[in-house]
Amino acid sequence: MKPAVISVFLLSFLLPIAGALKCYKCNERTSETCDVEEVDCPEGDQCLTRSEQYIMNGTYRSIRKGCARGAGECDERLPFTKGENELFLIINTKCCGEYLCNNESYEIPEVDVEPNGVVCPNCFAFNTTEECESEEEIECQGDRDKCISYAGELEKPDGELIRYSVKGCTNTAGCKVDVSAMVGVREVKEHIFECTDKSGKDEK
Repeated sequence: MKPAVISVFLLSFLLPIAGALKCYKCNERTSETCDVEEVDCPEGDQCLTRSEQYIMNGTYRSIRKGCARGAGECDERLPFTKGENELFLIINTKCCGEYLCNNESYEIPEVDVEPNGVVCPNCFAFNTTEECESEEEIECQGDRDKCISYAGELEKPDGELIRYSVKGCTNTAGCKVDVSAMVGVREVKEHIFECTDKSGKDEK
């Protein structure tokens, strides 16, 4: 066999399969760090790093790396405010399309607290999945220009099962978030998930 032919033959084993993408993968519910492994993603997918911070009777940080489940999951930045300057949930997702490119660390960016003129109903109730009654309002901040109402049964990162109902401010990504795809908090059952703009138009 000629040397040039041998080189081409060997190179075909060394190069990754066209269209395939290798990414780091891990899943950690209660930590900012995780032990990664390498995984081949389906053609057309991107590599993902998803950082979450959940605040309820403590602060929980979670991270997931792997293959993005769809374009809607990429570059998702979701802050949810349930009280004045009181953040309830933050999700920060980054995607990339290079070989093993999702090597970044856990990252929760600073959240803009500049009032934006939008006002939403504001309430929070434990041990119920009924819609909480809102007698107060909250001034929304930054890009959180949507009003959200959620009630459900969830499992916190520490394993505790809770039921609650909440109303507050979120952004467009928060109105479209797939709660079942969250890392730290696991949804057991959704009872209410409504999102509206300042005029009352449904945003979901």
